[in-house]
Amino acid sequence: MNSLLARLAALLAWGLVAVGAAQASDIACQPAPQSATARCDDPVSPGQRCGSPPDRRPVAQRMICEYAMLHMGYLRIDDDQRRQLRAGTLRMGDLQAWRRKRDACTSVPCLDAVFAEWWRHRGDRLTAGRPPAQPPSRPVQARPAPEFSAATRPEVPPATLVPVSPPTAESTPALPDAAPVLALTMAAPPDALPQSSLLSSVHDTRPPLPKEEVGGAFANFSTRHAMAWAWLLWLGLLLVASVGLDWVLKRRERPSRAEGQPEAAGAASEVRHRPAIPRVAIVLGTLLALNAILLLAVFVSR
Repeated sequence: MNSLLARLAALLAWGLVAVGAAQASDIACQPAPQSATARCDDPVSPGQRCGSPPDRRPVAQRMICEYAMLHMGYLRIDDDQRRQLRAGTLRMGDLQAWRRKRDACTSVPCLDAVFAEWWRHRGDRLTAGRPPAQPPSRPVQARPAPEFSAATRPEVPPATLVPVSPPTAESTPALPDAAPVLALTMAAPPDALPQSSLLSSVHDTRPPLPKEEVGGAFANFSTRHAMAWAWLLWLGLLLVASVGLDWVLKRRERPSRAEGQPEAAGAASEVRHRPAIPRVAIVLGTLLALNAILLLAVFVSR
């Protein structure tokens, strides 16, 4: 019982605070009259009940007064607006624009969106109203100017000159003498001297290839050719053998076709079980293809 009374007292206190705040805000939520409806003093129709006066406020203000959640949310926003107006972070033009947007709503979701937008942009307005914080300035310490004096400069001793010795024959590489080449060029006519020999004698300084490397290269080349000819000969033998086998099988089949009469059952079963010629040709062709692939692999690996 005591807890119930405490809750009723708290609700009554909150209601009084809400009524006082509503009277202080721009929306005046008046409590509904509890008395009975008044009678009209119309002599023509006595006893007719008079209706309540029409509410000419916007729909948004009527919904804020009717719904408790909207009313409490608006009270918080109104209190925040008053604090920002006193602090100077909110301008009256921005407040009036927000109220016009609020009064334009005709549904509860619209009012919820307008209230959420106010709290979402509240931090931006507070940040824009504050001046930017400047970093603390450090005191500038004056440094004494360096004193330059002629007495404190170190004296640099004069550099001693070392006589340069003339180059010796051992240190300088011997250059080829071009006198014989020039004499030969001046003595003989231009057509008599081949240009390739002259250029090779003057500019070609590369060492010739040793005879062992040249011989090894030729031996390797001849070995490859011998292997290639051996593989080609093996392929030719296989081809000739396959052609001969095909010819022999065809010769054996011709007499049986020329007779044109059915043979006995035993002979027919023997002919039926004889291997077909196309299968033999397929096997031989496969062997030829495998040999060709092996030949290509040998050439690539070497």
